[in-house]
Amino acid sequence: MNDIAAGGIQAIEALLAFFDAFQKSAGDFEDEQMSRASDEQAMVPDETFALVKDFIIKQGLEPIGEGDTMEFDPAIHDATDALAPGAPVETIAQGWRWRAPDGDIVLRKASVRRAKDPSRAFEAELEASREYRLGPQRVGGRYRCGYWGMEYTVIAINEDPSTGCWSITVQDDVGTRTHCTPWAYGRGNRVISQPE
Repeated sequence: MNDIAAGGIQAIEALLAFFDAFQKSAGDFEDEQMSRASDEQAMVPDETFALVKDFIIKQGLEPIGEGDTMEFDPAIHDATDALAPGAPVETIAQGWRWRAPDGDIVLRKASVRRAKDPSRAFEAELEASREYRLGPQRVGGRYRCGYWGMEYTVIAINEDPSTGCWSITVQDDVGTRTHCTPWAYGRGNRVISQPE
């Protein structure tokens, strides 16, 4: 690369550093002023930001990592995890490439991480909900209900993971019943014995 090209890249990198600082300050301004400023005043940073970004793009620069989930490409992404090319990722920090006359030059790779799997988020939410509903109760376990002051044995737990619906069937001194009252932590409920 000749000195002129190197100087051009340095100038572009300085412009991008300015853009990053401007983007951060515009975000800080919005966070600070949004509750106090009128809608018209709050739009000023967005409009200015859009003008600066438009100017940068007209210079042949292209953001890397805008948008939702994308496929990992080690040529344009720096990953926080070990990822295979093509793995779904989300952007942590935007990168930039210059559409130079001689070909693309990656000025800064986008910093990315493994994309969150929506199905795993649902599973985690379901597991947290299960813990709230059932607490330590397991089939075959013996427990004491603080509200009724009775001991009972869990004989069945029925769950539909696709809907999150559930019920628990218990046997106590009165008989067998099925209900969907969640385990009440801190209300005198306690474990008598757990199944092995």
